[in-house]
Amino acid sequence: MPESSRRSHAFGWYWRLVFRLAKHRASHDIRVGTLGHSAEEANLLFAKIDAALSLIARYDPRRLARLVRNARGILVIGTVGGIGVWSPGACLVRLREDYLLAADVSPTHVASTLVHEGTHAWLSHLGFGYEEHRRQRIEAICYRSEIAFARRVPDGEMLLPALEAGLALDPGYYSTATRREQDFTDLRTLGVPEPLIKLVKLLSARRAA
Repeated sequence: MPESSRRSHAFGWYWRLVFRLAKHRASHDIRVGTLGHSAEEANLLFAKIDAALSLIARYDPRRLARLVRNARGILVIGTVGGIGVWSPGACLVRLREDYLLAADVSPTHVASTLVHEGTHAWLSHLGFGYEEHRRQRIEAICYRSEIAFARRVPDGEMLLPALEAGLALDPGYYSTATRREQDFTDLRTLGVPEPLIKLVKLLSARRAA
């Protein structure tokens, strides 16, 4: 799922800086960056992403070429928010580190997520914004890309129930209000005090007015 246009513009410079400071390795012509991990964790993260990219290269090279062409790199960072996020302001795909390190998340899961976010990158570079009225249609295209990929990979059948459920999500799931509430939930997960969250809510409501 992409960041909103306003957030992407505001934080694009930040994610570019973080990516520049990260430790990098190259896999299938795309740079992968991690920041703040032990050598052991970094090796696990790189290995899983490399395996995922290898699956896409073997079973859906056209979508891998899109990802390489439209994304500056892949940044592994954070433990809240979407498991995968396309940041158009930075031209980066961000993946959550706890998602990648989870024992029950296979390279096939990660490959599917990269196909989804790579489709967002492709649509973004074609000039399609992520305005509220377009979000369901754009997400549907991305989920269909994942489904097409899952049907090509030997163990991809396990992904189909969740992907088809994602394709059937109510349009309200992608509303600005819903996404804003999720942001506040993420802040609570990070331990931000409730009075500060209330202040953020107040300020964001004034900007939206």
